Amino acid sequence: MKTASLILAVCLASAFRARAGDGNKSPINVGPNVQVSAPLSEWPHFEITACVNPNLPSHTLVGSMFQRANRISVAVYRSIDNGKTWSLAFTTDSDIGLAADPTCAFDGRGNAYFVVGGKDQMWNPTEHRLLVYRSSDDGLTWSAPLRLPFMDREWITVMNSSENRRSILIHGMVGNQQLGVTRTTSAMASISSFLTTLAGTASLDGEHF
Repeated sequence: MKTASLILAVCLASAFRARAGDGNKSPINVGPNVQVSAPLSEWPHFEITACVNPNLPSHTLVGSMFQRANRISVAVYRSIDNGKTWSLAFTTDSDIGLAADPTCAFDGRGNAYFVVGGKDQMWNPTEHRLLVYRSSDDGLTWSAPLRLPFMDREWITVMNSSENRRSILIHGMVGNQQLGVTRTTSAMASISSFLTTLAGTASLDGEHF
């Protein structure tokens, strides 16, 4: 069977250094293709997300859905050398039966967050959930997932302003024409959520998890 592999064209960090004197940036040098998904290269990968540690720009996380036989999971890959080499950080196999829509982000302290949606094996297998993972060591190890109500095509946003430095927003579609937003701290200690229609009328849903 013909399979697809996850490949990145790596941009060298040194390419972004400004030329002395004229204020212009040097040309962007694109390095050779690198196969990120080598540990799982026999399985096709699709729907890719990536994020970079703002404190260590050479450190990158890449997440991708992949299909193994009749099962769809998500894999997270990690690089600490500007994308030259990659290792498999974890997969969602042990936490969720069907995983989809990966998204990731770093906060200003270098903590990493990874979110997937799907059918959760640890709960009712027919019930969809969001799973939120956190890493406090730059993606080397990860917490057990925090389970939240499902949102479709979710995204994660980190509030890095001084007054909201510990706030994490997870947002996506809930039900019919509603935008769901879940807010938590960087330690994922407290969580609140609300819904807003696409027309802009907001209402608290009254749930705290």
